[in-house]
Amino acid sequence: MEYMLAALLVLFLFWSISLAKVVMLPLVLGLLIALTLAPLVRWLGKLGIPAGVAAVLIIFSIGSAMAYGIYMMRYPAQMLIQQAPEIQQELRIKLWDIAQNVERMQKASEQMQELAGGSADQATQVVVNDGSMLQTALASLAGTGSALIIAMLLAMFLLASGNMFQHKLVESFPDFGNKRRARRISRDVERQISRYLGAITVINAGLGIAIGATLHLLGMPYGLLWGVAAFALNYLPYLGGMLGTAVAGAVALVTFDSVGHALLVPISYMTLTSIEGQMITPYLVGRHLRLNAAAVFVAVIFWAWLWGVAGALMAVPFLVFLKVLCDNIPGLYVIALFLDGETRSAARERKIALRRKHSPRRRGVQAALSAGLNAAASIPPRLPGRRRRKAAEQAAPKDDSSSQAGHGAYAGAPTVARPLSGPMSGPASGTLPRPDPMK
Repeated sequence: MEYMLAALLVLFLFWSISLAKVVMLPLVLGLLIALTLAPLVRWLGKLGIPAGVAAVLIIFSIGSAMAYGIYMMRYPAQMLIQQAPEIQQELRIKLWDIAQNVERMQKASEQMQELAGGSADQATQVVVNDGSMLQTALASLAGTGSALIIAMLLAMFLLASGNMFQHKLVESFPDFGNKRRARRISRDVERQISRYLGAITVINAGLGIAIGATLHLLGMPYGLLWGVAAFALNYLPYLGGMLGTAVAGAVALVTFDSVGHALLVPISYMTLTSIEGQMITPYLVGRHLRLNAAAVFVAVIFWAWLWGVAGALMAVPFLVFLKVLCDNIPGLYVIALFLDGETRSAARERKIALRRKHSPRRRGVQAALSAGLNAAASIPPRLPGRRRRKAAEQAAPKDDSSSQAGHGAYAGAPTVARPLSGPMSGPASGTLPRPDPMK
């Protein structure tokens, strides 16, 4: 009974999240933007810039850059949208042979069903209204733009408040243990999400530049538009690369007369995205964050079904938050184990090695050892007695007092002056005076 109630509660939660998409989407997006930019605000705070001023400057800079990019992309995007019916028609003509082969296969399948005694389903003709599709796309873009504006404003207020919400979250727990755990969870979530989104943004920018330049060299029109599209689509794990490759390949088939020349475009696109996904991203992101690839794919599909494209974009940050939460709560250890991209023993050994490498105590011990070794290297070696005396004689300055030293003394040894008078005075040989027998 308890499991059934838990399952019903989870289903009700997902249903509520799906219904509250219009309200929750900008809120969650603003929170993610604030978590990503929080380290930058703290760095500016160390330079003496207040948090409110830093938040306004950062959000204004990002908004200006996005507005300028949209302004630069408006003409290529408009031309591509206007040419969409022509591109579709030419693509149908060039893919006519493939369509004929598919039609022959369908007829063969129908004949086999008739021979088997079944009846083939009648073909259903689907008529697509291009105007309604365009209106739907524009309405979706308008909704996404308004949600993005709300998210940017929310992120600005969150960044301007500094660590106030984090302190309030920690203080809301009654006992010290839960306070420390809440602080650790909030710190780890901020660090992991900011590292992931910051690194992915830099990687996507480099990938967009590479793809835009490559397609421009191959003769594709609107190379800048393809670079921006690759930058945006690569935020979708697995799906973005495949979608970009398919669209670029379709436009290339229409643009170029030669099929071989046209195939170079999707091959180049897929090659660059494969290099990024298999080499660059694991090297830069995998050192700090390792997630199970199957879990990432399922999360992308689930959130894309729940919230559309925006949900697919936020699937990995949601997964990062869930993993950090499960890592710090003992009862959710099993979930964290499945979300991790490596075995638990390997992850523990890697974390221990990183802690030892970057711990202040180890750095202090290494500094002390190096200082001791340097000091020991500066001490001259200790020589045997006779060789030491000879070296001292050669190193000491020669003067008259050292040359008149007594037998057995070495150069540089101090000489003791004898008293010239007194009851114990005697010859310079050092013997005591004899008593006078006549006295």
